[in-house]
Amino acid sequence: MIKSLLLILSIFLFSACGGRNEIGTSVHDTNTTDNPSTSEINTETTSVHDTNTTDNPSTSEINTETTSVHDTNTTDNSSTSEINTENNSSTTQLLSLDMFINSNSCSQVIDKVFYTICYDYHLKAAKAVGYTLSGDLVSELNIKKRPSFKVEWQIESRYRASTSDYVHSGYDRGHIAPDASFDWSQESLNSTYSLANIMPQARKVNRYTWVKAEKYERFIAVRLGSVQVLNVMSYSQNPVRIGQHGIAVPSGYYKILFNHEKNYSRCLYYANDNNIVTSEDILRNHEVSCKEIQY
Repeated sequence: MIKSLLLILSIFLFSACGGRNEIGTSVHDTNTTDNPSTSEINTETTSVHDTNTTDNPSTSEINTETTSVHDTNTTDNSSTSEINTENNSSTTQLLSLDMFINSNSCSQVIDKVFYTICYDYHLKAAKAVGYTLSGDLVSELNIKKRPSFKVEWQIESRYRASTSDYVHSGYDRGHIAPDASFDWSQESLNSTYSLANIMPQARKVNRYTWVKAEKYERFIAVRLGSVQVLNVMSYSQNPVRIGQHGIAVPSGYYKILFNHEKNYSRCLYYANDNNIVTSEDILRNHEVSCKEIQY
């Protein structure tokens, strides 16, 4: 009987000392460690979401910021269907290089092996330059050292430009067929430094906006396997002229991209204006209907 009373008294004293609370706290601490809070889970989820966003760019990202995507190789996750979202099949099938490069439209058609120039004697400048880019070649070698500009010996001296025409002109010597699209061999790269392939280009356009269109053509060549490119210059009836030879300055220029097999086409226009704002420039701002393009 006495032993039973002593046992009951011991249990009562243990409870009064808070032993149950101490055990409860210990268990709660263990659960906190093993089971992260909702906020911790959300933080980890956000991190995963950010990674997925980077790996899988949306269609809008491809259309508006392709230049940076191409440079960082993120393009590997964009499908051909995403690229083709804005195509017009009837327009695409009508596009061809000889639409703008032919003996009727050009004073002289110059075959540069890797690209073709429609040259105009009155303008003393190119009206159009066309070529086909192979996705396998555009990123094959990437020669870093650039050659010097050279006069085009296929053109009579009275009709051709010289490097001195650009000195103190206020314009860059802007590539029409871009050197970076042909730097997969020394011969192809050298060919792009013909002054017949150069236009007086507003510096801001050349360095900050047109360069995005040049990168975009290489992106499309890689994604589709190949792409045909037409660069078409637009001149006013009385264009500004520079240099001793009176080289005409284009008022703007188009870049036409198409691939008949993939039913792809896209056309961009850039005004040759040094007063542009470049900070928010994206490709979509330059998109135009391919049906409307004329010399």
